[in-house]
Amino acid sequence: MRVGKNSELKAWKIVDEYFQKFGILAPRIGSYADLERYNTIGNNDKVAKHTKRCFDFIYKTIYNIDDND
Repeated sequence: MRVGKNSELKAWKIVDEYFQKFGILAPRIGSYADLERYNTIGNNDKVAKHTKRCFDFIYKTIYNIDDND
């Protein structure tokens, strides 16, 4: 899903390139209404679907887990 103007996408690319100098970047979590609601305090199925890839990446990176293990 693409969100943002071309100038915003270029700005995010610059930010990513800057932060890559300091470590590994987790996959980006997209912009979803389920995550933007101020009263969303639980991890329901929709939220889990949108965040799973990112949190799995962080967990595997911290514990040095290879997908082939």
